[in-house]
This record gives sequence, C-alpha cells and structure tokens, in this order.
Amino acid sequence: MNLGKTILDLRKKKNITQDELAAELGVTAAAVSKWENNYTLPDILMLCALADYFQVSTDELLDRKPNKATAVIVTDPVTLGDRVQELLNQHKIEVKEFCTDFRDGMDKAYTDHSITHFFLCLCRC
Repeated sequence: MNLGKTILDLRKKKNITQDELAAELGVTAAAVSKWENNYTLPDILMLCALADYFQVSTDELLDRKPNKATAVIVTDPVTLGDRVQELLNQHKIEVKEFCTDFRDGMDKAYTDHSITHFFLCLCRC
C-alpha cells in the first residue's frame, strides 16, 4: 500500500494543488504534503473524506484488493492436483514452493513474508 502516492496521483488527475485539496478537507497544505510524501498518514476519519472527494472507494484509496475464498471438494484423489492447478491459474497465484510436510509448510509461510496465500490440501486415500 502506498497511500501517499495514491493521494498524489488522484490530486494530480483532478488537477488541483495541495492548497486546494487542503482547503476542501479542512486541513493544512503541510498535512497533505506529509501524506503524499509518506511522512504521516491521514486520520482514519479523513480516509472517508478523501474517498468522497476523489469519488473512489476507501478500498481503491488504500489499493486494497478483495480476497475471495474458494472451497473445493474433490472426491477423486487423481483429479486433486489438476483441480488445485486450475484454481492457481484462475486466481493468478504463483506457486513459490510445494511442501509435503505440514509443519515445514507452516514454518515457511510464517517466516517468508512474500508468501501471501497458503493452501492446505489433505488427502489420505
């Protein structure tokens, strides 16, 4: 998330100055400058005002992508790998590593901050 860059981009897209944005929101131009340069973050209540002013959602403002959960029930263990690969492709998820040991997988997912999704598939057939 780079809220400062998002505010800067939205402000420039609207073709207004920091002073003009500050006046609209009832803050100082220095506050807007600090937000855009990532020195400080706007107050949580200011996020709604910013979103309303720029006519975007707070999710867009925060560059937040919704997570969708998918449940898969596989009754045939032969198709499990194919089904998992299909889901990975569908959601554009890059597989960093496959782990066959549950504890090893959990340790890696916990310590490697580049892992954003962790799948657990159990099949004792």
